[in-house]
Amino acid sequence: ATSRSRLFGPECKMDATSDYFQLGLLFWFILQGDVPVGQLAPADLSAVEDARMYNDVIIPMLQFDRARRATYHDLAQTFEEITRP
Repeated sequence: ATSRSRLFGPECKMDATSDYFQLGLLFWFILQGDVPVGQLAPADLSAVEDARMYNDVIIPMLQFDRARRATYHDLAQTFEEITRP
């Protein structure tokens, strides 16, 4: 879908990775209780002890450039690895 909003401009394309970005924001808020802004560092997510959650899940979801943002395949594989006993 293409946005017609003046806020986002005519070039703004919404796709599944847009949802992953929003889900990343929600994960951050649930885990941390605040909103991620600016350049993020692992120490910013103080509520998570497992660095994989930060490095492999949240940061890939919060990439502004959609070409670098996590895909469904990336997330499914990461969640499978993280939850494996």
